[in-house]
Amino acid sequence: MNAFEQASRVILSLNDYDPSGSLMMADIIQRARHYAPEASFHCEQVALTREQVTRYRLPTRPTKMEGNTHAKLFNDADSVELDALDPDDLRGLLKDAIERHIDHDVLAVMKEAEASEQRTLIEMARGVPA
Repeated sequence: MNAFEQASRVILSLNDYDPSGSLMMADIIQRARHYAPEASFHCEQVALTREQVTRYRLPTRPTKMEGNTHAKLFNDADSVELDALDPDDLRGLLKDAIERHIDHDVLAVMKEAEASEQRTLIEMARGVPA
């Protein structure tokens, strides 16, 4: 398996910090295993975590406990919507998570190949033989 194939088997999750969001990763894993039982993959929750709620001082709301079957396994009185996180902070978290799974040497080779192909296409479009 090359670096691209390995990186493509990473599942990054962005969820609300609430009872349903806390169960989302398990649901994603269950569905992935159902549809691709032979695949190996790595799952990572990028956001939101309790630590992020504290670090970014996100506004909370009371967790709806009554009539919420998911709340039985959620051990926090506060919940937070993902969209409470500043978009720049969310982009940063996601960028960091993606970059942890990239082989930068392979990426550099791919970027150089792309640049070379672009130069060739530009020359062809100008009518200059490549």
